[in-house]
Amino acid sequence: MKSWIINTIIAVCLTTGMGFAQVPYQIEGKWATGIGKKVYLSNFPADTPEAVTIDSTIVAPDGSYKLSGKLDKMQLLSVTHEGSKGYRPLMGDGKPANILIRDVEYSYKAPAAAYEIIGDSIEHKASEAILAYWGHDFIRKMSEGMFVTGIEKSAKENDLSKKAECEEKLKAVLQERENEKNDFLNQYGNCLAAPYFIVMNLLKGIPVDETEAFYNGMGEKAKKTPKGIELKESIAKMKALAPGAKAPDFTLPTVTGEDFSLKSLKGHIVILDFWASWCAPCIAEMPTVKEIYAKYKDKGLKVVGISMDNSKAAWMKSIDKIQIPWLHVSSLKGMKRCPVAELYQVYAIPKLYIIDKEGKIVDKDLRGEDLKKKVDELFARQ
Repeated sequence: MKSWIINTIIAVCLTTGMGFAQVPYQIEGKWATGIGKKVYLSNFPADTPEAVTIDSTIVAPDGSYKLSGKLDKMQLLSVTHEGSKGYRPLMGDGKPANILIRDVEYSYKAPAAAYEIIGDSIEHKASEAILAYWGHDFIRKMSEGMFVTGIEKSAKENDLSKKAECEEKLKAVLQERENEKNDFLNQYGNCLAAPYFIVMNLLKGIPVDETEAFYNGMGEKAKKTPKGIELKESIAKMKALAPGAKAPDFTLPTVTGEDFSLKSLKGHIVILDFWASWCAPCIAEMPTVKEIYAKYKDKGLKVVGISMDNSKAAWMKSIDKIQIPWLHVSSLKGMKRCPVAELYQVYAIPKLYIIDKEGKIVDKDLRGEDLKKKVDELFARQ
């Protein structure tokens, strides 16, 4: 009888997330010049580098501080201090950490200058490398966009020398990204923080086979973490949206309040365009989609604009201002709460899916000439 009661209590604790699922944290250290100021502990609930404060403390008269409590699960954390523009990531793995804070200029390339973890572990170094990659990739993406624009412009002007130069520079940027990703995997692939590298940096912008290859390259310890398990589940969801997969059906209201279901367009080639009135890149891409729509609407092409807006007024005003001629639907719940955004794994916009007449996904996230070419190919097969 006693054994049954104990087993029941354990089962309740596990299913309710109590007891065994919690991870303690204890972070202390010194900030000699920070007496009376605050030190903050944050996490990354949206799996982006945008940190959210979960705890704070005031530095004592002797310059010491201490943060302690419990997390609902093992996770990536960060420490920052009042007046700082940066933070030091570390792994919330249940082990105590001692961090010395210095009033020096912060750099994402070397956060240890401002935040030195005494007895720094490989887990914390892996967390630091995640932030460094994000900073490098932010700059890389700006360069990438510039080179892609240069390639398109020089192609139109028939400047083959300039086009080749831009292509080489773009190739170098992409190779740098690949090298840094592989370096991380080689150094930190079995760290608890490893799944965060791809979830925070790559999951939303690379092909599913590349994501899966990174996951397969991680160690078993990393795969068994909560984030590792979540990554495996995300890969399965991504595969469900890969080319050749059946496009998930959904129902959303139109601007007039009528329900629209994707299945009603079976037998048509369909473009799903996830956008919002506040999204400048989305609006910049509209002329391309308009051109494609004008070319093929009489041949059966359907475009469905799925807005990530919260405001119906802003949504309708933008449709009218830009003169977008196709069907529009929206949950008016924004990107984070829109059920169709979740269904189609829309974490950033613009995002676009092309669906064939059988309701299968053909491709996604194509832009400019690549998008035109793909739609041309589909109609050429008819």
